[in-house]
Amino acid sequence: MVAPAVILAATQTALAAGRTGLKSGQKISSDVFSYDFVGLTTKLVIFFGAAYVITKVFESIINFDSTLRAILLLVGIKFPDVFPSQIVSFFREGIRGVKFWDIVKVLSILLVIMEWNNWNNTQKALGINPSPMTQGVFAVIVTGLVLITIPELFTRLKEMRIINQSMEESTNDFRQRDVR
Repeated sequence: MVAPAVILAATQTALAAGRTGLKSGQKISSDVFSYDFVGLTTKLVIFFGAAYVITKVFESIINFDSTLRAILLLVGIKFPDVFPSQIVSFFREGIRGVKFWDIVKVLSILLVIMEWNNWNNTQKALGINPSPMTQGVFAVIVTGLVLITIPELFTRLKEMRIINQSMEESTNDFRQRDVR
């Protein structure tokens, strides 16, 4: 009986320490940079968390639907798809090389750029010259997100283009043999 009480007390202490640390981090960030980068990080974590939940919900429904249809097909019952094939393909392989997470990552870049622009405009409206250091932190965040997202996306798109070209060439070769 003592163990649950100790765990509860430790959890409450950890949460209180976390809240204090978060508030201290926000204050330091706001004082030093005139922008709350802790808040921005929190927003991005929530954004990526929501995207992750959406992904897992769709994957679960798609997998359950596939399993249920396979089982019903064994007993001779044909069950319609829950989602159109384009949505299933989008969450599984992507469409034309673009996957759901690619869109999420590109949106995260755009959101940080919009947040940066909003902060910049607010500073100017208040008659404050935007801090070069704060601009630099925003630039580093955007650069990091771009380096995580864009090369992988370009590589995948290039691979898809190569695959599509080779498929077209194979089809054309096959058609030419058919004509002869």
